[in-house]
Parts: sequence; C-alpha cells; structure tokens
Amino acid sequence: MRAQLLRSPICFLLAMAPNLWSQQASSCTKLLNFKDPGVEISKAASIRAGSTVPVPFSAPPQILVLPAYCRIEGVINQRIGGGGEEFGINFALAMPDQWNGDFLMQGGGGGNGIVNPPVGLTASGDTPALTRGYAVVSTDTGHKTITAPLILVS
Repeated sequence: MRAQLLRSPICFLLAMAPNLWSQQASSCTKLLNFKDPGVEISKAASIRAGSTVPVPFSAPPQILVLPAYCRIEGVINQRIGGGGEEFGINFALAMPDQWNGDFLMQGGGGGNGIVNPPVGLTASGDTPALTRGYAVVSTDTGHKTITAPLILVS
C-alpha cells in the first residue's frame, strides 16, 4: 500500500509532464479537467514571466524573478481518517513554458507540513531549477503544520 501511494504522485507527474510541455500556456487551465483516481486538481493557472516570490530565510531579503510557467495545485490520495480528520498529500507543480525535459522533486527539509513555492531552491546552486527550465514539484508530505503560539522564556 505504501509503495503504491508513493508511486501514484510520481506516475501522475510523469504522465502529465509531456502533455504540459506540448501545450501552450493558454491551455494550462484545461488541466482542471484532468482525471486520475486518487488525484484531484484544484488549481491550474498560467503565471506570466517576471512574477516574483521571496526567498525564504534570506538575509538580506531577496526576491526571485521567475519565467513563464503553468502552476498546478492539488491533492493526492485524499481521504477521511479516524475522528473524521482529512488526510492527503497536497502539492504544487510548476511546469515552465520553456521546459528542458528534466524534473526536480523539491525537498521540504524543516519546512515539511506546508507546500512551499515550487521553484527548486534546494540543491540547485545559485539559480533556481524552475528558471533553468526544470519542472518542479513541492508537497506538504501528507501532513499539515500546526502553528503553535510563540512562548517567550526569560
């Protein structure tokens, strides 16, 4: 079961990537009609070149300027668990208009539990993977970060 769960997002993304690459940016929203058992697409939008995202934890604060891409968001294996709690692996996929044919699964590190912007900062040197033409995906690893109140200890 666990191996099947892990294969599902990989198969989904690999099956979808060539179709994304061959489509024009204006057809990105057609991905909302994508049907696959266990995968629900909640958003598909073309993002224009020149959009920006902040670089997390950068000092001084830095901003990344991104190329044109299709951003797809959704959930894999959504289900109701014990106590009525919802579970699923939330994801965001960035598919550049000028795709180089390569794929980067962005790690979450200490940020697991949230879906970080899929730009490929980790292990990609000074230039984010998305700006180098990689398709990049980010997930919350199937759980939600619970924000605890800040407690100051003196």
